[in-house]
Amino acid sequence: MGRRRHDKEKEKWYVLNAAYQASQRQKILAGWQQGSAAQLQQTTGDLHKHISHTITGPGHVSTNTEYFVGPIDMPNIPAVAPDSSLADTAYDAIDCAYMDYLNETDDAPRKRNRTAGYWNDGYFSHATLKFLGLRIQLGHACGECCYNPSPAFHDNFVVLDINGVHEVALDFCACQLAQSHAIQLLRTQWYPSTITAPQSAATFRLLHHFHILSFESKVSAFEYWQLLACLTNNTGDRYEALLRMIKQWQNITLLKWSGLGHDPASIHAAMPDACALLCDACLQPGKNMPDDWQTAPPEVRWKFALFLAIDANFRLARKNVSSDVVDPGLSRGWSYFVEDCEFKSFLNDAGMLPQEKSMCASHSAVNLADTKNAHGLAATGVGTVDCARHNLKRPCAVGDLQKGERYVNMDYLLFSTLQHTVTS
Repeated sequence: MGRRRHDKEKEKWYVLNAAYQASQRQKILAGWQQGSAAQLQQTTGDLHKHISHTITGPGHVSTNTEYFVGPIDMPNIPAVAPDSSLADTAYDAIDCAYMDYLNETDDAPRKRNRTAGYWNDGYFSHATLKFLGLRIQLGHACGECCYNPSPAFHDNFVVLDINGVHEVALDFCACQLAQSHAIQLLRTQWYPSTITAPQSAATFRLLHHFHILSFESKVSAFEYWQLLACLTNNTGDRYEALLRMIKQWQNITLLKWSGLGHDPASIHAAMPDACALLCDACLQPGKNMPDDWQTAPPEVRWKFALFLAIDANFRLARKNVSSDVVDPGLSRGWSYFVEDCEFKSFLNDAGMLPQEKSMCASHSAVNLADTKNAHGLAATGVGTVDCARHNLKRPCAVGDLQKGERYVNMDYLLFSTLQHTVTS
């Protein structure tokens, strides 16, 4: 088929598909005007799903549109004239929560893809899924009845998802063999904000979405919360709960990926570098080195040497706005950062020693350490020990700096990574 003929076929298909969608829209609008579900069923037939492939123009990528057609009971939907300016957006009147109810092939809890709304005397008003009548039952399989449901605390529950903040009516299972509320939420792939009378939760896909997004775009948790609020109604007070869930989720995910989730000795028996990834290209005893490397001749022993470099970043300053009591750390030196309590204890004992001046020319990071302004800052930067060959962070080799690149901080980081990862 020639290029010109191919473009004509595309244009022909575009016209036919647009006409078909317009006719289907006119049928649904006509059914709404009549206000009779029986006539709507006679016009459009039984409930079924349409999948239309729309070609936006020659040389453009086609888009897929899925929508349901059938007898939908929507008492609050107004009659929209076919020639009205609202005719093209009439599909927005059908809340996607009802569409998900019609999809019987998916057993997982489903939510809408856009903000729900209802007709309020001449305009569409925002409505929550709870207002629309959605009620979710936990602790039982889909379609199974619970004979002892227990509503959430004050019958108020909020679910955070990647498409917004949703207020729903939620019932926990209070049967004799029912699990705790937190377990019931986790089995629904909702992460609770607390284990005691939870009133909010975040979906697993939201936590994973933010985890990947923070790596690629450096977006903060506050900016991500602002996005969720804008997708809903620009209000909400679940920012602190979201911070707590993100922190716990990332720590649990790290332990899971490191194989510590089912350790019989629990995570308290984990080694300091249990969750860190070693440099694949560097030589690691017992992995990619010969067994007799320690007895190698002096002329070839250089091949098994470890090349390290120390570095610091003074842009990663952290304000002194919290404390270990209010916001304790979950990782105890299991990956790249050193154990915080031991590090601070060492600095309290040896940190008051005067800083030795460097003999290197223009080495301001060391010589100006004591004159650096650290007012109101818990850390003025971050020091690291890296693999000099491949620039990969070493396990237990990252720590905060208080006043420049002081020797006492960098020496602790160097000996920390050597103690936990180097075989004599």
